Amino acid sequence: MISKLYVSKSLISPSDSDAVIAGIVVHARERNATLGITGALVFTGTRFAQILEGDSAAIHGLLDTIRLDSRHTDMFVFNEWAIERRLFRNWSMVYTGLSHYIGRAVSKPLAEAQRGSKPDLTHLVRLMVQFAVH
Repeated sequence: MISKLYVSKSLISPSDSDAVIAGIVVHARERNATLGITGALVFTGTRFAQILEGDSAAIHGLLDTIRLDSRHTDMFVFNEWAIERRLFRNWSMVYTGLSHYIGRAVSKPLAEAQRGSKPDLTHLVRLMVQFAVH
């Protein structure tokens, strides 16, 4: 099994974000359950961050589909890492609502990666896990 994290820029109008995100979450939960994928989604108001866990082929196929979604742009996929157990094993897709708080934790590793540095994703992943638990 692998885990991958991506960050992208939202193209969703702020006035439409609640309804659009709700639809994304419902669809993702159904699709991920079928594919055996678990994970977490964070929306900061301007960016998405999502961790996906599961079989490598399923994750890569899903990322190909996500890349084509017109509700976001500038998708940056961080390096994958092998996992022995899932962080979000009880969730086909956990989403806890709009979080401006996590915005800096999303932006910092993205900026580091875009500069060619290897970002430390520990803080962002830890926050996403904490949001999932509460």
